[in-house]
Amino acid sequence: MNKADLEREFWRLCQVVDSADTVEASVPDLESHLLNVFNFVKANLDQREVLVRCFCAQVDGSRTYTDWIVLFCMRELRWQEVHDAANRRFELAGGTNAPRLMNWISHINWAYDEAPWEDAAFFLYFWQKEHPGEPWPCQPLG
Repeated sequence: MNKADLEREFWRLCQVVDSADTVEASVPDLESHLLNVFNFVKANLDQREVLVRCFCAQVDGSRTYTDWIVLFCMRELRWQEVHDAANRRFELAGGTNAPRLMNWISHINWAYDEAPWEDAAFFLYFWQKEHPGEPWPCQPLG
């Protein structure tokens, strides 16, 4: 897959996640779509440079998709360039004087933290990795 096709497919997968992330949707319902993005990225790690650019476009604000894409993928990938781009955006916006970005940067920094991820409870994939053997709190009823 050439770089242009890879980037086009990445954004198409992000659009699917973004379209599914409605106010009526529950976060666990996004997991299959997020895994599609994540698995696509992992299958194309030989194109890391292109993928880093795509993720950085999301955190620098030049592409707007649900934050769950970056949070979900970077929880495992932890690419420093993406983390740096997010923190740079926060600092350029005024840092602690940019209250609307404080929760956003906090969630990103938390995803990069080595401690158990607070948002792992939303996703079976991460729950099983971070809390092996424990029942998933978002297990569907029925």
